[in-house]
Amino acid sequence: MKAENLEAQSRQLGVEPGFTDNWGVQRVASEAALRVILGALETESFATAQATTDSQTATDDFVDGVIVVPCGTTRSLVLPRFDSPELQATLQLKWQLKTESTCDTDLKSEAEQSASDLMVTLMSDGASGSEVTYSDSTELQIVVSEEMVTGYHTLRLSFTQGEQLLAEQSLQLIVVPHAAWLPDNSAPAIGVTLQLYSLRSDSNWGIGDFGDLKKICSIAASFGVDAVGVNPLHLLYSAHPERCSPYSPSSRCLLNPVYIDVAQVPGVELSERYAKLTGSEKFQQALAKLRQAELIDYVAVSKLKLAALYEVFLDFYESGSTDGLDAKQRDSTVAQPGQDAFNDFVDNADTALLLHARFTAFDQYFSESLGVVQWSEWPDNYQQVDSKASVLLAGELAANIRFHLFLEWLATTQLDEVTKQCKALGMVHGLYLDLAVGVDRNGGDIWANQNLYANGLHIGAPPDELGPLGQDWSLTPWNPSALRNASYRPFVQLLRSSMRYAGILRLDHVMGLMRQYWCVPELTSQGNSTNGAYVDFPLSDLLGILALESHRNECLVVGEDLGTVPDGFRQELEARSILGYRVLYFEREHGGAYKHPSTYTASSLATASTHDLPPLAGFLHGLDLQRRAELGLLPDNQSLDKELEKRKADILRIKELCLQSESPELQSTDNSTVASAVTAAGESREFIESVHSLLSQAASRLVMLQLEDLCGYVEMVNMPGTIDEHPNWRRRMIDDVDDLAELLGKSGALQKVIKHRKAA
Repeated sequence: MKAENLEAQSRQLGVEPGFTDNWGVQRVASEAALRVILGALETESFATAQATTDSQTATDDFVDGVIVVPCGTTRSLVLPRFDSPELQATLQLKWQLKTESTCDTDLKSEAEQSASDLMVTLMSDGASGSEVTYSDSTELQIVVSEEMVTGYHTLRLSFTQGEQLLAEQSLQLIVVPHAAWLPDNSAPAIGVTLQLYSLRSDSNWGIGDFGDLKKICSIAASFGVDAVGVNPLHLLYSAHPERCSPYSPSSRCLLNPVYIDVAQVPGVELSERYAKLTGSEKFQQALAKLRQAELIDYVAVSKLKLAALYEVFLDFYESGSTDGLDAKQRDSTVAQPGQDAFNDFVDNADTALLLHARFTAFDQYFSESLGVVQWSEWPDNYQQVDSKASVLLAGELAANIRFHLFLEWLATTQLDEVTKQCKALGMVHGLYLDLAVGVDRNGGDIWANQNLYANGLHIGAPPDELGPLGQDWSLTPWNPSALRNASYRPFVQLLRSSMRYAGILRLDHVMGLMRQYWCVPELTSQGNSTNGAYVDFPLSDLLGILALESHRNECLVVGEDLGTVPDGFRQELEARSILGYRVLYFEREHGGAYKHPSTYTASSLATASTHDLPPLAGFLHGLDLQRRAELGLLPDNQSLDKELEKRKADILRIKELCLQSESPELQSTDNSTVASAVTAAGESREFIESVHSLLSQAASRLVMLQLEDLCGYVEMVNMPGTIDEHPNWRRRMIDDVDDLAELLGKSGALQKVIKHRKAA
């Protein structure tokens, strides 16, 4: 295909052949990358849609199967032409509406339409009504009033000529609010973010758990904190626990069982199998070692925890009955309710949950029997969900599948308890959860729904400030046309699975709702700087559904809008009441000076740093730059000294901004000291407190403080561009959870922010 034809086809399918990067440089995708991406997008569903559009004869699929319309707006759709001569006469359109909460309404007449919340008319040559003469310009016009109830409705359309029915179709009409939910109370809110896995306590098993989270929420609430934020809690891989990145999940709709608090499992204190396993000296020594470790050993933690939970499962939950219990156990107020609740959970499990439990059991089976680590390496007849071989194997592994359902039940039950506790404590927002941008290429979500994904391609990012060399996240993207053909149900399910627990939901890389940078892995491995291209997504539809679900769940929405942000995108978020992300490190004036947080937009979340950036103490010392230089991640291997000089200048700018804001901690600071790398702990503490005092003045609706900053830690949680080179997602807190109340009570940084924000 010629280059000009390739570019035209790319634009037709929503692929951007070129873009302007974060530094204003124009980048053009290679022909090789465009061909691979177009090949993934030209699916059977797309070909069918094109054939329908180009056809001269109407079919049952004469309009889109889903339409998203905000209240008070109009949506017009071009209809296909009816070609036979006898259809040139007058046609009549009839329609019938079924809302989520009502029965089918009667077919509306033209007279009734004007008084309805919904109007469906035909527009042709300037005339409208329920009867028009068809022409090439005929449109279907859907008018939704401001009073129309929002929700997922069904609209049935039929074209008739006299008594003859020519065509009909049921459409999903999704009526959405103009903007996402905002609480009535507009008072400035304060939150603390943490990495749940990093929490250290005498009760957990070498990794933070939901029991630790309950303690943290109680501590935070006692100080007047409105929200507690955690890393994504998505399901990873029980068979491959070393894959520990919370942003590379197997499923975004399910929870990671590694966070289960074993002591709170119903029936655990009655299980003889559990007592025998965990009571051994060998087990207790292994557990003690995990609790004392500096870094998390995910393999060892998972092995111990899942083995112990399996013993409880075998004692009480495997069969789904209580026949094996003695009289005392049957009468127990702990074990019996758990069994009933679990049985109900299994009986009501949806297809997605059942399939992923099957995937996890298969993953373990083939990992142990064949030594393979991804489902694309399974025998061919097991790579399809509904194959005869898959169904038969699922029967053989029924007990293991039920065990993984048991784990999901425990996780959802315990996280529900945390949510309830936050409400009981009077926290304004409660949990602030993080939604990853995609699913790992080896994930169960992809195995179970292969037609939804652009397999073989990865979501990533072109070179930007977070990743100067560009990033390939190994996340398989949704095919946007397939997502639309599914009436956006996977997106709705995804939002509901997180908003069930969250008072605030953060969407990682929210620009992915508008466009995603798709990397071609084989070109990435060749070091090709034009290894991908941006692919457009239906932004308006997705934002509308996001707004609808946020209202239904009363969930505040935050969009992480860092990196290469398209023009006008942040304004679109603000218009939709979605909070943008304002990170102190990145908010600068054109001359390089840092913006004062009081100039941030109110429709934003303000923070000093993120999990992908150095904490304040590490930033002050330039430790992150030294780590990057050691790993060869700076653009120029000889540029460390230059980067350190730039960092010193940035520290000086921040301290000057703090001085301008009359931060008393730095009033006596000698500028000659400011311009040098400072290592004294006291200086670090003053810097942290001053920055938080500055941050407390943010005009943002929400200010989030990192627990690592409040504790004065220096090492990065995650270093973008690395996998095993840096201990990403494995660092544990130095301080114990039970000591955090006293530590935070002495934190000048936290106290200053709370005092200033609450006064405002």
